Amino acid sequence: MGRIRDLIVEGGARYEKGDADGMADDYAEDAVLTAPGIEPLHGRAAIRDFWASSIATLGEATVEVGRSLEEADIYFGEFTARATNSGDIEMPDGTTIPATGRPVVISGAEIVLVRDGKIIEHRMFWDGLDVMGQLGLLPG
Repeated sequence: MGRIRDLIVEGGARYEKGDADGMADDYAEDAVLTAPGIEPLHGRAAIRDFWASSIATLGEATVEVGRSLEEADIYFGEFTARATNSGDIEMPDGTTIPATGRPVVISGAEIVLVRDGKIIEHRMFWDGLDVMGQLGLLPG
């Protein structure tokens, strides 16, 4: 494995353990995280809060890191997260959707840029409509 992939695999293990602080430690102080459904997050504290909220929403999680490509300080990889929606879902407008208790599988990709061993840019991509459908939150 490459050094960035190792960082990603370790981050997945921390997610499974519910360790948002440990995940945040992998990011530079001025890092940016972009993910579906949210405005870009700037700074380690905002990123830590994102991971803490995600962990609270998706319990019993497992994270599998799939195929990847790494060159110098950039990484591209696939991931699959499996979890149960055991906590309320916080929407960008501040409203919440009650936990559904349903299982969900999130398959996605990510691009990670690293500087001095810390993540400085993390872009995650997945199909948000698919996830909402799995949770029974789409009409019809």
